[in-house]
Amino acid sequence: MTPLIRHESGTTLTENTPERPDDEKPSPGTPPPSPPAADPFGALPPASDPYATSDPLINSDPFGSPDPLSTSSPSGLPPQAPPYGPPYGSPYGPPPGQTPAPGYIPPGYGQSPFGTPPPAYGPPPAYGPPPAYGPPPGYGPPPGYGLPPYPGGHLPAEYYAGPSDPLVSADFGGWWSRSFRLVGQAWRPVALLQLITVVPLLVGTVVVNVAFGDRFTTSLDTTPAENFQDIDWSPVVDALAVILPLALVYVLLSVVVTLATHRVLVQTATGRPVAIGAALLDGLRRLPALVGWGLLGGLLTLLGAIACILPGIYIGIVLTILPVVVLLERGNAVSRAFQLFHASFGAALGRILTMFGITIGLTILESVFTGALDNATTSGAGATPALIIAQLISAAFTVATAVITAPMLLAAYADMRARHEPFSTAYLLPGQ
Repeated sequence: MTPLIRHESGTTLTENTPERPDDEKPSPGTPPPSPPAADPFGALPPASDPYATSDPLINSDPFGSPDPLSTSSPSGLPPQAPPYGPPYGSPYGPPPGQTPAPGYIPPGYGQSPFGTPPPAYGPPPAYGPPPAYGPPPGYGPPPGYGLPPYPGGHLPAEYYAGPSDPLVSADFGGWWSRSFRLVGQAWRPVALLQLITVVPLLVGTVVVNVAFGDRFTTSLDTTPAENFQDIDWSPVVDALAVILPLALVYVLLSVVVTLATHRVLVQTATGRPVAIGAALLDGLRRLPALVGWGLLGGLLTLLGAIACILPGIYIGIVLTILPVVVLLERGNAVSRAFQLFHASFGAALGRILTMFGITIGLTILESVFTGALDNATTSGAGATPALIIAQLISAAFTVATAVITAPMLLAAYADMRARHEPFSTAYLLPGQ
């Protein structure tokens, strides 16, 4: 049992455990320790608020933060929903069950959460066309025919004709020099093709004139002018029965030769071996197309001439390139001829009118040589040598006209097409 020690003051009992024998014990006669002094900075009891009241509505802190987990408001009233929609700039609409504030517009697709639409972006800057002359000399097939999606819709420079293109030129001088360069390269096969039509025409003209010339002249000479209805038309009918079928064959043969001539010129311009047989087969295959489009073009020219002479002349000039279009392209040849011609109207018109001028000049020169033989070629057996000479002169001028104007027409077509779309002589290679 632990002994208790009573101090002399009689107020305090302390415990002196036996385990601590060396604890200091107060000696008799020692005054007791004084109580601790009061701390002047100690905590004071809270002062009473003279304005305090027991009303909970007044004692509540109006600026206090309510408990987020509490289901009642500090004022004791039920919780109230905010009177308006989401905060300004919120990308979300109001919560379910709440009515948006007047004038509130929910953000739509592409609208900024702050109410300002994103800036509008215009089309990308347009790229100008590549240089007019890009590919190096020498022409192989261009890499892939068509219009791949290059910036601005333009193809690389190798799709366009270069300065040494055999057909495409940048100006009239280039067209003229290319045309006559092609004449010098291809005049022999072109002249040979023209003989296919010139020789039958020469023979037929001489035969018809010898066989029916005297009969027709005699019928006109023996009939008085006042008795025109008494003229014997049988020689004329007999002559037409022979001439019309021959004329039809000649026209069809001329169409085939025209197409074959341009095929030979294309072979020469692209550096391929000239094959007259293959050219004639190409002409024969495209004969129906050129006949059909030619009839339509002739009808349009006739209607234009009837309505007014100038529209007929204009249509005839435009359709000059029809044989080349039919040979090298597919589709509506008449419409295509107008498209190409109007790609650069002035340049196209100058080239075609130059061709017409050369043709007219050669025709006048032909008439000068053949006019001296007119009196000797009226009729009779004695007129046959003079007639043959005249026909030979006419045939020579026909061949010369074709040899000169056919390359000019092909080069004019190439210039028109190059001004309408990406084009070079390489596009005329097989498979392009």
